[in-house]
Amino acid sequence: MIPLKTLQSLSEIEMDMVLYVTNKLHPPGFDIEVNKSILSMYKRDALIQICTHYRDKIKPEFEANYDTMLAKLNDHIEVTTHDTTETRKSDEHDYII
Repeated sequence: MIPLKTLQSLSEIEMDMVLYVTNKLHPPGFDIEVNKSILSMYKRDALIQICTHYRDKIKPEFEANYDTMLAKLNDHIEVTTHDTTETRKSDEHDYII
């Protein structure tokens, strides 16, 4: 399952991308609309695989955001401060859209 902390680390753009992929490009079926609550029930590896599979559908101007989203889902974006490691918050990124 995807930890709520990981989902909260996603910016609005990144969350919109994940929801677009899971609702439009790879819908779960049975007329289910994926939201943040349902997204937290996905297995991390499955969600990463789904998002990686559809990366080529992303417009070039959003590729950096998409890659950051994938890294956050993988828990790879970390920042070291005062001998502690913290996950970056979405407001620490400068996005140009």
